[in-house]
Amino acid sequence: MKTLILFKPDNINSNSGMAGKDSFFSTARVALVLLIIVAIWTNKASSQEFIKVNSSTKSDIQRILVSDDNSCFFFSSKIYAFNKGSWSRLNLPWEGNINNFFPISKDDIWYSSSLENYTSQVYHYHNGVVENIRPPFANFITGIYFINKDVGIFSSFSELAVCDHGKFILLHPAPTRYSVIKIWGNSTNDFYFITHNGEFFRYKDGVFTHLLTGEKVVDFQFRDSGHGYALTKNRLYAILADKNKILAEDPQLSAFSCFKVLYDETIILAGYKGQLLKFRDGKLKKINSGCHENLACISQSPDGDIWIGGQNGRILYSGKSNIPVYQDTDHGFSAHQLISYGINTDDEYGIGINDVTGDGLPDIYSVCIYSPNRLYVNYMRDKNSLVGFSGFSEEASERQATGNIASEKKESLSDLKLGISEADIDNDGDQDIYLCYLKNRNRLLLNNGKGKFRNVSVQPHRACEDLHRSNSASFADVDLDGDLDLFVANEEGSNRLFENDGTGHFFDITNSAGLQSSGGGMCSSFADINQDGYPDLAVSFWYPGNKLFINESSKGKIHFRDITSQTDIAKVEPAKSNAVVFADVNNDGFNDLFIANRNSHNKLYINNGKGIMLDRSVQFLGPEVYLSNGAVFADFDQDGYQDLYLSNVGECVYYKNIQGKRFEEHTSEFGAELSGYCTGAATGDVDNDGDVDLYVGNYTGGSSKLFLNISGEKRSVKVRLEGIVSNRDAIGAKVWLICNVRPDSLAGYREVTAGGGYSSVSDKEIVFGVSPGQLYRLKIKFPNSSDTLYLENIKAGDVRFVAEQSGIKAFFNKESRSVAGFVRNSENQPELLKYLFLVVLLLFYLIKYHSKERLIFNIQWSSSILILMVFTLINQSLLYHWPSFTFFISIGIALGLLLILLLGTERFVARKQAAKEKVELREKLSRDLHDDLASTLGSISIYSNSMGKALDHPGADIPKLSNKIAGLSQVAMQSISDIIWMTSPRNDTLQRLVAKIHIYLTEIMTDNGIECIVNLDIPEKEMILDEKSRNNLYLIMKEALHNVIKHSGASSIEFNAKLVNGRGLFLLSDNGCGYDEDKDSPAKNRGNGLINMKHRASESGFDLQINSFVGNGTKISISFKI
Repeated sequence: MKTLILFKPDNINSNSGMAGKDSFFSTARVALVLLIIVAIWTNKASSQEFIKVNSSTKSDIQRILVSDDNSCFFFSSKIYAFNKGSWSRLNLPWEGNINNFFPISKDDIWYSSSLENYTSQVYHYHNGVVENIRPPFANFITGIYFINKDVGIFSSFSELAVCDHGKFILLHPAPTRYSVIKIWGNSTNDFYFITHNGEFFRYKDGVFTHLLTGEKVVDFQFRDSGHGYALTKNRLYAILADKNKILAEDPQLSAFSCFKVLYDETIILAGYKGQLLKFRDGKLKKINSGCHENLACISQSPDGDIWIGGQNGRILYSGKSNIPVYQDTDHGFSAHQLISYGINTDDEYGIGINDVTGDGLPDIYSVCIYSPNRLYVNYMRDKNSLVGFSGFSEEASERQATGNIASEKKESLSDLKLGISEADIDNDGDQDIYLCYLKNRNRLLLNNGKGKFRNVSVQPHRACEDLHRSNSASFADVDLDGDLDLFVANEEGSNRLFENDGTGHFFDITNSAGLQSSGGGMCSSFADINQDGYPDLAVSFWYPGNKLFINESSKGKIHFRDITSQTDIAKVEPAKSNAVVFADVNNDGFNDLFIANRNSHNKLYINNGKGIMLDRSVQFLGPEVYLSNGAVFADFDQDGYQDLYLSNVGECVYYKNIQGKRFEEHTSEFGAELSGYCTGAATGDVDNDGDVDLYVGNYTGGSSKLFLNISGEKRSVKVRLEGIVSNRDAIGAKVWLICNVRPDSLAGYREVTAGGGYSSVSDKEIVFGVSPGQLYRLKIKFPNSSDTLYLENIKAGDVRFVAEQSGIKAFFNKESRSVAGFVRNSENQPELLKYLFLVVLLLFYLIKYHSKERLIFNIQWSSSILILMVFTLINQSLLYHWPSFTFFISIGIALGLLLILLLGTERFVARKQAAKEKVELREKLSRDLHDDLASTLGSISIYSNSMGKALDHPGADIPKLSNKIAGLSQVAMQSISDIIWMTSPRNDTLQRLVAKIHIYLTEIMTDNGIECIVNLDIPEKEMILDEKSRNNLYLIMKEALHNVIKHSGASSIEFNAKLVNGRGLFLLSDNGCGYDEDKDSPAKNRGNGLINMKHRASESGFDLQINSFVGNGTKISISFKI
């Protein structure tokens, strides 16, 4: 219509002579418009248009097939059929998980399921009856294809079998080690198939032929045995009888995983992120799919309808049928198995979701009743940054988080683990883990802040004794003293309440608190139900009935009062109750209570505002009865009301909260389908996209699953709290979300908890669903604070981190608590002794080896501080704790560094001292040259002048002057020789010194006519003397020999050199006149010789002894260290 208006001709003037011409142009314009309309219609008819239609599930669609009677089916985790304009799930029986199917007609369907023992079960549904057929393989069935209603082909890992009227005939194994995933053929003697690894084979008359070798085939389709198509990484092939032909080669083909050849020979390709391509007449053309999910399968019905299925339950349709367009609410889950190879992720009971590694992403811990526990470390930053398949890595063993005790060689299969709770029990800023065991002692794993754990279960006061079949645990600050206390529900003994002393050590106060029981305890949860600030307690029992306790603690005295009889809880007979959860289901600001039962209806109790619970189960939940284990509340669809997920024996159930008035079952619509013996469940925003995700444990009958919430638009507000005066996790803190439109309109209420549901614990981050464009206000009340915090202008997409205090006050309170807790912790006493020992040792070193030189002083102090810092870093970063060998590693490293420092400074000081001594030696040599040599040379000069003058006097005694000059020259030469000898490093040995003394003694005594006797008992091996000691020994002996010549009048001397007890000993004796040591004899007081000898001996630390007797000569002994 708009086109006609745009081309509408002007009004014609009837009086104009141009009327005929105008009429012609008007007709031409109309014709042109008609041609344009036809062209547009033709183009529209030739283009391929797809619409999104409702699939009734959010699970990934793996295959869409059309049967011979034009019935359409798809398979996700269940089988769905298209009937009367909509898709609905077929209620077929099975055991395990359906993993394959093939529809022959709407009343004839073959399907298989995978079992927990890695085998499959085959089912045949026909004419309203399901027949259980024994499978042909020992492993999973990976492919099913039927040639007609009676004959089909089944596949497994390299295995193929023909099914003929329900009986299986095994074929020869295929030449591959991979699973066969797709089959097509006209007969059992001629068919094609591809493997999981992209190998493409043809089986004909008993022979396998590998086609398109070197290519990885992702999909194929055949019209008949001689005409088909195949899609590889970047090529589209025509498979012909005589050859293969490349139809298209394009890098963009690598993004496509499936294709369909339509009846008009057009090829439609589907793949990654909703991409569609059309291939026709040799050209590839993009088609707008209108979706962004990965597409995995295509099928076409005989009447031409095209169906495309993919991720998150997405279905696209193109055809003539009038099918309602899907109104996309962007709500639901995509299911993931965290270990997708080798094993089933079953045997899981209690589930914990919290950030244990400290990287800001919630990790998943699952307690396995028989197998080793699993810790799935989260490496997802968003949905597009997956590592491997799921974005998680199982690291329980390498992070010492399995719960095994080091003294136990291996974990006993009879331990039977069950429950978990996670909380910061020692207020050090990380999540610790408490594990409940049905047999053996419970476990407490302390986190080092980086996700590595230390098992302290064998230590006293860790609440880890054998508590007789512990099922679950919950943490809360029941006395509001700033640390988390622990409640453990036990099946065969009394439940236990343990008070935390502030250091992570617990003391049993069950009896004094009024919580003793006779057994049957299953699960527990804390919440403030009467708004008095104290956490109250609900406990589920298998027998007798469930209990509700009001916390009446006051002034540090902990006590609970049983108020069950005042509530509707008392009206219910024992029903083997399991999960117990508090949640505000109607947004009235009060915690309501849900209890899951095994033997009767589940129960929802609405809080009347005073802590009295009123049974409104039928009104909210309806009459359905399930065998329920776990339960968890969260606003999964972000509509402002908390929804409910039940993990059951059988089919799990997702309940959508309808405006706080009732719950409706929407399991399939949300893609939350899971069956088996499902156990614990926990929530958290594991992919950090603003909505709440869900993990559900499965004990048997299937694998556990992570359900990622796929909500598109951000319609949430996230709040994470940190306690400063309160416990670090802010357990017990309350958060109200208030709508700004109406200040008194409560849009949501949450309380931070640590433990609930079925032996599980969810992330402590609070998530509210909100309306986009609406402003809100947050009201926050911490358990130990009298102040109430308000945050304004809150909107969708906001993420708020709120600490109880800020600034200097927060820093002081946090650090003072940390220091006080560390000192008070008895486990840290050995640590304190280590610190004290190192500090004392460093102070001793600094005092003992104190240097007056500023550079060395600075090095000593800075190095000591550095050693202390390194010690602290190692001690805090690594799990070195008493009593173990590793406890000594940090102090050992510190001592090693201190030793290096000591040796280094001593070496440095020694070098400095050596340099100083060299300077002193040079100065001494300079003085000696000046004092001895210079004076001697001066005397020679004087005598030479005198002799020159004496030549002019005939009577002068020229020979005497000549002898004087000669003698002085000899002395000068000897002095020069001594100086050279004393400065040469080659002479730094005892042997060289003794040889020098021997030569000098022999020469000087011979020249003076004195007999000398020399006895040398020195080993040949060279023994090093320092330069100063060597020179002082030589000068002492030289001075002693001069005294013998000048003053003793001796005719003979004796010199002995030997080693005595590792020390050197020089002995010199003469037969001279001697002197009286007690009197000032002329011999004793003549000159400074004796004084110099004693000074040199003292300087070098020698033991110098001089013994002289009048008339009996003198004896000198020098003892020195070598």
